[in-house]
Amino acid sequence: MSPRLSVLMPLYNGERFLPDALESVLSQTFTDFELLIVDDGSSDGSASIVRSFSARDSRIQGFFLRKNVGIAAAMNIGLREARAPLIARADCDDFCASSRFAQQVAYMDTHPDIHVLGCGTVNIDEVGNVIEGVGDYRIIFARGHRQIASYIGEGNYPLLHATLVYRTAVVLALGGYREVFPIAEDDDLYERLFVRYGCIFANLSSVLYFYRRYSGSNIGRHNSKRRYFIESLIRHSSDCFRRGLSDPLAVVKKLPFPPLSSCKYEFIIMELVFYLSMYRKLLSCFPSQEKNLRRLRMIRGKLSLLPKSSDTRELLDMRFFLLLLPPIPSSKDERRVFLERFDAVLLNRDSYFDSTDYSNICLVVARGCLGVGEYVYFFRYLWKAFYIDFTFTLRFIFVRALAHLVR
Repeated sequence: MSPRLSVLMPLYNGERFLPDALESVLSQTFTDFELLIVDDGSSDGSASIVRSFSARDSRIQGFFLRKNVGIAAAMNIGLREARAPLIARADCDDFCASSRFAQQVAYMDTHPDIHVLGCGTVNIDEVGNVIEGVGDYRIIFARGHRQIASYIGEGNYPLLHATLVYRTAVVLALGGYREVFPIAEDDDLYERLFVRYGCIFANLSSVLYFYRRYSGSNIGRHNSKRRYFIESLIRHSSDCFRRGLSDPLAVVKKLPFPPLSSCKYEFIIMELVFYLSMYRKLLSCFPSQEKNLRRLRMIRGKLSLLPKSSDTRELLDMRFFLLLLPPIPSSKDERRVFLERFDAVLLNRDSYFDSTDYSNICLVVARGCLGVGEYVYFFRYLWKAFYIDFTFTLRFIFVRALAHLVR
């Protein structure tokens, strides 16, 4: 028989406070739950603590990952294993009041229109003393949906993720947590639930959760500039959805955050992800091709500011090359006009730092010309690629031919 509540607890090197957190969950007055603990590749004694607790209480299920995959991926593993219609979140270094689950489940039962429910929170230090918010991170408490929605619309999130009880089916329908984010995955969840599904939020006024703040906690580890960058990406994603544009975050599976020499590069990456998505849709409209090509050239210029050796530069380079295929029109007359302008508007070799970049673009455009039967232009751009970088072009043709033969 399935439980009424699944408690989801991600865990990474949490042995210091884990026993207290587990005791607070197991001592709840509401007992019809399962506790899903996903150990995200801990290197301390966390796994042993989980195994010892699960041996004495059958409600505990431990999932032990061999390597660290990040909090979003870890929670998605637990989310897929959940059997209950409601999910309660809890962190491995905090603890709950004994009546937390009873009050939140009762409220969700009597308010079927509510999708996400938080509760009142108190900040505590390492030894359990009540403290105020740490630094610039303070919980903005809002109770009703209208007030919560207004905060979310302003980019503020008046819900503490670890206090939530939400309906399993709704979050699964949304695709769970987006693993692209190394942090702020909770803010992204709120944004998508609110913007895309119109979910109703609420907060209980009762203080039922005690949130521990210390130097080793998630809040202490995360750089505020990096969090601001990610939250900007989240808002860009929502803006695109509202305007009917494709999601800019669909172009990346992971934000690797390579070691960049300056924080300004992070904001360049943010702009690029946004522009790459927006202009790809614009490229399907031929009347504005010349303007779009100028925009693509601007994007290419921003790409050149990134360190050439970084993973992010390589990833965005590949996405940029893919953008060059859609603009070749299907109409023959329009296609000729487009290709005559192409060199002058975008294929300006002075815009590129190395020959491989330029040769790669020539090859991509040549493939596009071949696909629409423009053989003259196909050989023209193929010759350009050979002339610029003979070795790279030969290797490219060999790999493509081999792939074709294998198919």
